[in-house]
Amino acid sequence: MDNIVYQTNLYSQRNGKQNINLTKKELYVFGINLVMSYIRYPRVRLYWSSENGLRMDLIADVMSVNRYEEILRNLHFIENPVGVRTKSNSTTKNSEDKMWKLRPFLDKLQCNFMNAMDSKEYQSVDEQVIPMKSKISIKQYLPKKPKKWGIKCWVRADTGGYVYRFEIYRGAKSRVAVSPLGACADVVLRLCDDIFHKNHKVFFDNLFCSISLLDVLKSNGIYGTGTLRSNRMQGAKQILPTDNIIKKEPRGTSYVATRNGTTITKWYDKAPMLGKWTKLEQEGQDQDVTPPTILKKKESKTHLYGSEV
Repeated sequence: MDNIVYQTNLYSQRNGKQNINLTKKELYVFGINLVMSYIRYPRVRLYWSSENGLRMDLIADVMSVNRYEEILRNLHFIENPVGVRTKSNSTTKNSEDKMWKLRPFLDKLQCNFMNAMDSKEYQSVDEQVIPMKSKISIKQYLPKKPKKWGIKCWVRADTGGYVYRFEIYRGAKSRVAVSPLGACADVVLRLCDDIFHKNHKVFFDNLFCSISLLDVLKSNGIYGTGTLRSNRMQGAKQILPTDNIIKKEPRGTSYVATRNGTTITKWYDKAPMLGKWTKLEQEGQDQDVTPPTILKKKESKTHLYGSEV
């Protein structure tokens, strides 16, 4: 908070105006933005309306509209390079990081998320969308999401929806490679690097899942479960039946292939489906669990979609 106050006052001075003299107490009051995000008006000034039906005392009584707009115009989280303009088409401090102006705030926020709660045993990794239609270069269109326009984030969360780690997607060029497994597998490895060797179970969908990824996670003490795409089956493709064969079987039929503690199951629901996970080891012994039983449990779906709560 102290850094935001300092950077905001510094920016107001360098912007050719007088120091707005923002205080830490005022910055806390500026948190009325959270109220605005829940109770939305078409225009910000309506919260300070003179009409009783529109005026929101919770906001209007704690800060004037002029002061609110003054802070909003000057709010900064990091110092701009001297002589560099702040418009979107200007030269940035780090052209590879499109979020560099928010980087100190995002890093602190993520640190607080991890420290606020102890990590639960079952977690999931998935993508989320922060709904937005503003003009910004990292805005994405995801037609299969409930909110189709917005900023895409990679998220690791528990079954209650609490977010421990997140990454804002800034484009393919911003990828930070941590393994030779590919961009999606690297997302899982980056988001889970703080829970290695802590006996966590992580769930993800077929965007991320691969046999190689589960092997790497298991070597780091994480047991993974996920749905699998047919072109990532590796040697299991020669063992498990083809889609045409399994479609002739009764609904619920399943086939299993196991290698080095990693199990792949192909079962027939409304269409052939693939699931994969690593065995859980307790007290030095493997515990074998019938795959269809795991996949039918309500808890499995809860673990897999925890990041969408």
